Amino acid sequence: MYFLSLTLTVQAQWGWNNGWQWGVQQSPAISGNGGWAGWGPGAGPRINTPLGKVGINADFNYDGQIWGGEGGNAKVTPPGLLIGSDEMTKILLSCNPDPVYLPQTGSPKVVMRFHKLAVILDVRGIDLSKKNGRYRSLDKEIEKCGRVLVWADKNRQNLLLDSSDPARRRLVWSYADSVPLPHVYVEGVDAAQPGGAHFITWELDDSYGQNAFQRFFGEPAVWDRLMVSVRPSGITKPIVDTDPVWIKFSKPTR
Repeated sequence: MYFLSLTLTVQAQWGWNNGWQWGVQQSPAISGNGGWAGWGPGAGPRINTPLGKVGINADFNYDGQIWGGEGGNAKVTPPGLLIGSDEMTKILLSCNPDPVYLPQTGSPKVVMRFHKLAVILDVRGIDLSKKNGRYRSLDKEIEKCGRVLVWADKNRQNLLLDSSDPARRRLVWSYADSVPLPHVYVEGVDAAQPGGAHFITWELDDSYGQNAFQRFFGEPAVWDRLMVSVRPSGITKPIVDTDPVWIKFSKPTR
């Protein structure tokens, strides 16, 4: 990824899974497509890179189901996904890095970047009235955007991100040390005011363990983004069949 400055400062280690690390973004990083990776509701579509593909999807039509590729412009068009201040929703994440196959004759060879791939989950409040989407201070952002929490589990035991905590707004881990989560749960806590929302960004980068010079010559990052707006009450959903699709029984004793 083409960084102009070192953007990640590791602060602590997340104990339950090797490879998780808390990080704080010191300044927005310029992405490979020339847009601000951390800001801007009008950021254009991601460019294809050799790193692979990532995706973030949710129930944008509020029918109780998440379909792959669903949402389209709803991901980044205000107000985005609406969540009640007493509500939590499941978000699907996908991350598929690509190895580099070397064209040649004879025995096949491959170059794998997995040792330096970083998987990043980030939450940021945005000001829809400004081109760059930024607030003057975190306090002003919280006042306008409200608060969201991102959990690893539906029982809310493992907190990943907190939009109101400057030390818990960005999470970075090594792809080689831990498999990325297939989904997370986003909880609405405090409602946003008009013109305020949050972006949740899911990113794959080749910057793990790399210095600023190495990052400059790395591949552009690939990322996907979801806009979330918290409302005092969520949208009414239809009755959803909650019966499991598969049921596993223990073998009978004979």
